[in-house]
Amino acid sequence: MEILIPSNKNWKKSVIFGLISLTLLGMTVIGRPTTPGYAPHMFTYNMGFFLPMMFLSIGFGIAGLISYFRIGKLVRKDYSFIYKLIPILLIAPIAVRFLLMIINIVFILNTDY
Repeated sequence: MEILIPSNKNWKKSVIFGLISLTLLGMTVIGRPTTPGYAPHMFTYNMGFFLPMMFLSIGFGIAGLISYFRIGKLVRKDYSFIYKLIPILLIAPIAVRFLLMIINIVFILNTDY
């Protein structure tokens, strides 16, 4: 059986968007504030670095999913399973991180002090 490497431009776009999204997510994990716990530094970190990186990462992840689903079903059927899985695996970490952030916010809002 011959393994086809996808040459579809939408597949390539989805992989590139997924890589950009994963890189931006990695930058938020690596780049930490200088003094954690000190309110002015945390506010500056969150508003100036973390929030824009997360929005960009989510935007590139959504663009990657859109371009992945624009690939026709007949074209996707010809690809090997691993090539179908690559764009989804690149976009999955940002989706998990976003869901964990939402769950954390919901739990913080539901606590009684």
